[in-house]
Amino acid sequence: MTHYILAGGADRRTEGYGQRLADTVKQWTKSPIRILSCQFSKPEEEWEEGLMNWTPWFQQYFGHDTIVELARPQELIDQIKRADV
Repeated sequence: MTHYILAGGADRRTEGYGQRLADTVKQWTKSPIRILSCQFSKPEEEWEEGLMNWTPWFQQYFGHDTIVELARPQELIDQIKRADV
């Protein structure tokens, strides 16, 4: 089952946020965790850079085997079906 988490870019600045988020998600699913990263609030030419910036953060808290996929409008429905978060 895919779980939806609405988070803003400044959330990660809250002390302990990454670990609390990871601990919560790990209750729902097993490794490797598949995260669908939506960068839609940015111009499309910045999506890849956003993914590259966020992937190390996700892997730090969720585990190095975490799979982070960039959401793309034309594939979104299938991507949601594959994702855990």
